[in-house]
Amino acid sequence: MAPRIFITDVAGWVGGDFLALLQHERPDYLVRALVRSPEQARTLKSQFPGVHYVVASSELQELLAAEGEAADVVVQIANSDDEVMSLALLEGVAKHTGSTYLHVTGTATLINPSAPLGQVDPRTYSDVDQTGEILDFHPERLHARIEQKIVHRAEELRSKCALVSLPCHVRRGSRD
Repeated sequence: MAPRIFITDVAGWVGGDFLALLQHERPDYLVRALVRSPEQARTLKSQFPGVHYVVASSELQELLAAEGEAADVVVQIANSDDEVMSLALLEGVAKHTGSTYLHVTGTATLINPSAPLGQVDPRTYSDVDQTGEILDFHPERLHARIEQKIVHRAEELRSKCALVSLPCHVRRGSRD
C-alpha cells in the first residue's frame, strides 16, 4: 500500500514546491493537503488532481489530530511557530504506530542574535554533532521555543519527529 502523506500549507512557496516535487517523484503516494480556502483547493486541484484537499484553519484541532493519525507521514510546512497546529498534528501522529512528524522550521533558529547587525555568523551547525546544543538554544531565539516544545512532546508521546531547517547559503567573495 502506498504511504499516506498529509502536508500543511501547500498553497505557500515551500509547501507548493514540496507538493510539486512529491507529485513528480512519487505520484503513487496518497496525499492529503491542508489549504485555507476553497479557492486555493480549486487552483491546486487543476495542477495536482490526484491530491485530496482539506479546507481548514489551524484552529480546528480535532481535524488536525485526525489527519495526523490517518497519515504515515505528516509534513508541517505552515507557520512553523503555530503551536496549536503543530501539537495537534503531533498528537495525531502519536496515535498511528510507525508514523513520522516532520516540522519544517525557519533558518532563523540558527542565526546568532548576539552577532552585530549586518555581520554574517560564520558558524556552520551539524545536526549530527550538535543536536544537543541546537535544541538547547535560549527559548527567546526565533523558533527555538516551539522546536523545543515539539521535541519534548514527541519524546513524551514516543513519536518519531524531525525538525527540518531550510538551507541558507551566504555567498562570500569580493567583487572586482
